[in-house]
Amino acid sequence: MNAWDALVEGRLGSGFKAFWELCREACRAEAGRFAPAIAASLALGLLAVLPPILIAQLIDRAEAGAGTMGLLALGVLAAFAALALLDAGLTWLRHRFTIAAQVRLRARIAPKLLVTGLRLPLRQLQDNSRATMMRSFDDLDETLGFIAGTMPEFITGAILATSYAVLLLVVNPLLAVMSLGATGLAFVTAVVLARRSRTAFATWILDRDRAFTVIVEAFASLLTIKSMNAHRAVADRFADKLEAENTSLAAMRQRTADAEAMGRGWLTFAPGIVVVVGVWMVSRGELSTGELVLFLTVSASLSGPVGNMCSHWEAAQRTMAAITRISELRAAELEDLDADTGRDWRLGAGLSLAGVGHRYAADAAPVLRAVDLALDSGSHIAVTGRSGDGKTTLAHIIARFMQPSEGAVLAGAADAATGIGLTPYRRRVLMLPHETEIFSASIADNVTLWDGSFALPEIMEALRIAGLGEVVDGLPRRHDTLLSADGEPLSAGQRQRLGIARALIRRPDVLILDEATSSLDPQTETEVIANIRAVMQGRTLIVITHREELAARFGRRLVVKGGGAAYLPGLEPG
Repeated sequence: MNAWDALVEGRLGSGFKAFWELCREACRAEAGRFAPAIAASLALGLLAVLPPILIAQLIDRAEAGAGTMGLLALGVLAAFAALALLDAGLTWLRHRFTIAAQVRLRARIAPKLLVTGLRLPLRQLQDNSRATMMRSFDDLDETLGFIAGTMPEFITGAILATSYAVLLLVVNPLLAVMSLGATGLAFVTAVVLARRSRTAFATWILDRDRAFTVIVEAFASLLTIKSMNAHRAVADRFADKLEAENTSLAAMRQRTADAEAMGRGWLTFAPGIVVVVGVWMVSRGELSTGELVLFLTVSASLSGPVGNMCSHWEAAQRTMAAITRISELRAAELEDLDADTGRDWRLGAGLSLAGVGHRYAADAAPVLRAVDLALDSGSHIAVTGRSGDGKTTLAHIIARFMQPSEGAVLAGAADAATGIGLTPYRRRVLMLPHETEIFSASIADNVTLWDGSFALPEIMEALRIAGLGEVVDGLPRRHDTLLSADGEPLSAGQRQRLGIARALIRRPDVLILDEATSSLDPQTETEVIANIRAVMQGRTLIVITHREELAARFGRRLVVKGGGAAYLPGLEPG
């Protein structure tokens, strides 16, 4: 596993070591682009020393009265024009390669980050806000932007600074030691203060997430806010979160300002030392005027790349903080959706629960206690019980959205958790939740979820069984009608029926409906359930419901109560 894969799976760790591993892996993977970029940076560093040398030569020759000033000036101008063109070309080339490297890395890694996010356990996804999950992609962009873009800039600055430092030492070692000493103090100060600012930056990001979460939730729940006339209360809640964010933002910006102020102070002080000592040396004949101008020009130029390196190091601290956040967010044990264990498995002998118990925290009261339950193949079961008694938890365990704290789910006599991979299991055991999530896509894509193996006749048949056939046929674009993320133009009941079509087209061996028809009127619900039972004939159907009239239509009824589950005799449908 390379460093980038380890990052998106939360296995890389944090700090400078993780940062260095990512840099090294990026350079290895994109060597064909980073190498020319670094070569261009090296050439730029060598070119940087030529302009001040030309200026010094022009001044000394003019002072000595050597040659014609007009010709000398024209020669220097021509040299400067050539250097300018070469510098611009190399800079353009360096950016061209680094941009290409960043785009290629992003195209390769961002999809893996999404896939890894989808492999997080359901509990982990529920514990993290949407804003936190979305921010991980911002963190990835921050990391990629530095490694593929800013890191070559940092290297360029280091090469330029080294070139200038060598030239200063050649011109006059004494002045060079004084100038470079002050410049070095500026960089060291920036590095030390930048490390202190990393914690402040991490704190600000968390506070920003909390404030942004309020925004996301507000617009996702706009109908509720309007109907409850809660806009002022929500705005006040946002103001509280924003105040906390502003406090941490100010602290983070102040740390950054401290680093910049100290660095600029040293960089401003350095030329003063050079000027005083340099003029004294010129007066003693130990330094020519041209050499002093050369030294002042180079030392002034040196402050540019050193200042940029200080800023880049500050960015490196933010990048290390981003790497830490990605690692911490995805440090949970990921679901293994790639294992093909039991790839061709089909439910034959049915499912059963052996001593299943579950609690959501070690110190929390158990939701389920020692449940022993047989789900015979082909049986149709209604599940009832009061809210909070564990019906949905039981369904999540059967669907393997979570591992029970105690006991096991058995497929026949085998433990499903060890004998059957999650992907083949979930193909055969499918749960439809109470709320149907709608994607901003066509009706057909919402049914297939972009699985190209389903043909249009299968899509229309699934919609018909779910009671949406006439509805879809009445739309101008039929199955190609685009839906919003809120499901418009479908009603709440129609959205639930679309979810049923989504489940039925996959032909599971076990289908669990968790209040999946609660938005339908009684007549429509009766018709849809009858269609589902006909399609699921010979396969297992589990319907969780609060409606007594619906439960009464099933030959078997499972009552979940007080952490236990037991069958009661039901009524066969008439």
